[in-house]
Amino acid sequence: MKDDICDGNDAIAIGEVPETLTCPKCGGEIGLWTESILTVCWFCGFHVFKKETIIN
Repeated sequence: MKDDICDGNDAIAIGEVPETLTCPKCGGEIGLWTESILTVCWFCGFHVFKKETIIN
């Protein structure tokens, strides 16, 4: 039964998690997965990019 006990040294892989963004067009609260760079607002259809990837 010792094999079933977690000793705290096991690494846990965490996958993608959603980040909450505010749509700049309508103000709706939308989600963007951490690995994604683009999402579409469910409320108005506006394409929202992750801030770090926008180059002006």
